Formats: sequence, C-alpha cells, structure tokens
Amino acid sequence: MKISLALLASGLLTAVYAVDSKSDSAPLLRRATKCGYKCTGEYPFGCQNNTAHPESRSCQPFTAAGCYSDPKQTILHGNYYALLRHYRDNVHEKCAWTCRKYNYYAVSGKWCQCGDRLKRWAVKVAPVRCEVPCPGNSTQSCATKNVDAVYIKVAHMGDRTVNAPKGWQGEPAI
Repeated sequence: MKISLALLASGLLTAVYAVDSKSDSAPLLRRATKCGYKCTGEYPFGCQNNTAHPESRSCQPFTAAGCYSDPKQTILHGNYYALLRHYRDNVHEKCAWTCRKYNYYAVSGKWCQCGDRLKRWAVKVAPVRCEVPCPGNSTQSCATKNVDAVYIKVAHMGDRTVNAPKGWQGEPAI
C-alpha cells in the first residue's frame, strides 16, 4: 500500500512524499517547484526562503547582483543584524549555505555576510574589483578589500534585471 502526501505552502506545491508500507522511510520524489528549482533528497527547499544542502546544487537560488563598495563590511541588513562570518577557506558554497534563510549574501576575501536587503548607501563599483580569487578555491571570485561580491536569492528578484560581472554569467553562485 502506498500513501502519498503533498505539502502546500501559499498555494505552491513544495514537496511530494510517497511512503511504501514495506519501508519506514519517506523518500522525496523529484518535483519541480513553481519557481523552477528541482530539489531531491532530504532537503525539500527551493521556494521556501531556504536553499538546499550545498551538495544539491540545483536548489541554490542565488545569482550575482553586482560588486559593491563596503569599507565596513556592513552592506547587508538582516532581521536584526546582518550575519557576518569569517571563513579561513571562504567559498561560495559555505556562504550560500550559511545565508540560506536570508535574501542576500556577500563575500569579500575571508568574510561572508548575510542579510535581507542592501543598505541604502550601497554603491556599485567596477566588476573587476570582485574578480579576486577566493581563499580556499581560486576558481571562485570573492572580491578585494573593502568591496563585496553580492548575490541575491532569485525568488526575491521579481522583474529586476541583474547584470552579472565578467565570468559569472548570471548563473547561480553555487
């Protein structure tokens, strides 16, 4: 006997589970969410203001928002304070996972910050200033001192156009 359960959030189909009476597990079936992200495994995220575990790249809905001046590393507002973390080997996967419940993340060298919006004083700078290799992964760009490479959650972009810096091509950051 199979039992199916569909989880709905704000009218969106977010996950479909199927349980076989011969099994005690509830595997998640592959299902596209309304925002277009396919999530598999035990992390049924996507359109729920969360992102999936770093190993599930298809559920990482961040895209490049631009390169911004940030001399104090305080460019993002959080629910109370922006979350700021120091990673010895900063890579986008760690920062995106840390910031999965926020609308934005920004990387600069070894620093990762999370927030729900950019501060009003945020000023874009030349994209070349965000083309510095990340510590821990020289194939990714993490920005120079006093500058942040900022990423926005796709679900919160609306109709906004985002011009990605050279090398990013507007692809999800993770």
